[in-house]
Amino acid sequence: MSIDTTPNRVAVIDVGSNTIKLLVAEANGDKLTSLKTSIEECRISKGMNDAERLLTDEAIQNACLAIQNLLEIAKEFKPSQIRIVATSAVRDAKNQKAFLDRTQTLSGHPVVVLSGTEEAISVGRALSLDSQIPRNSSFIHFDLGGGSLEYNHISVDKILKAESMPLGSVRLNQRFVKNPHQSITTEEKSKIEHAVISQFNQAGIETENDLDLVITGGASTLLRSMFYRCSFNEVPDTPSIITREMLESVFEQIDSSNWEERLENPFLPQNRADVMPVALLILMEILDVHKKASYTHSLNGLRHGVAAELLNLVKNS
Repeated sequence: MSIDTTPNRVAVIDVGSNTIKLLVAEANGDKLTSLKTSIEECRISKGMNDAERLLTDEAIQNACLAIQNLLEIAKEFKPSQIRIVATSAVRDAKNQKAFLDRTQTLSGHPVVVLSGTEEAISVGRALSLDSQIPRNSSFIHFDLGGGSLEYNHISVDKILKAESMPLGSVRLNQRFVKNPHQSITTEEKSKIEHAVISQFNQAGIETENDLDLVITGGASTLLRSMFYRCSFNEVPDTPSIITREMLESVFEQIDSSNWEERLENPFLPQNRADVMPVALLILMEILDVHKKASYTHSLNGLRHGVAAELLNLVKNS
């Protein structure tokens, strides 16, 4: 370890389909303390589709710039370790090597591509550090991203089952929504709902149980900020219970707005204006198939799980 770094302090950059995120955190006893978070709204999956899974040159360049920006922020905190991980978009890209070579050349750091199962497990591990979730509890967890939906069945801090499904909001938006600048049609809603149910059946996900639901991901965080009309920085002060009525209320608000109104909404980031209705439909369908009226939203995500692993704070396995 260099004398210019701080022990027990790490930085994690998560290269997702829709955003690239930074977390700088340190270990305080058995707790993970967040020192800095930052997000680059950089949809690297733009232009990708199920038939031609290629990252565009523009997407790769934007990702490199975003990573460099976040590394500059991270280095101010002198972390002893820096880990860059990539998920669905890079994992599925046919030109993955070109992306990895360019980002390492420009940033000086390798990017670790997580498998779907590794991603699900890391996100699930992050929940063991969330004080809102009772220890020794059993629950079902979903993490909704732009390219995939991760699933964990967690019992007493043990991950019993982990799955990754191609049900990300950006992916389903590209597959089923003909004009994302307009309201989603009844037929498009039906196709999205069918895709969720079909993937759940294919993955063998149990839906008939009495377990609570915990959901993570940017869409749920954005939902809280929109419903309570606050910034992302103020979200932790709002209730963490998300109801079906809240989801439907925000969906109707966005979906009924014309494109100009969406772009002018101060609580809806412009790069999410097209995909947020689909994300809300996925979340509603998760509740519906599990016959639940609400779920608990955790702010802990993949970055927290990776940081916990680097700092040897992992409790579940």
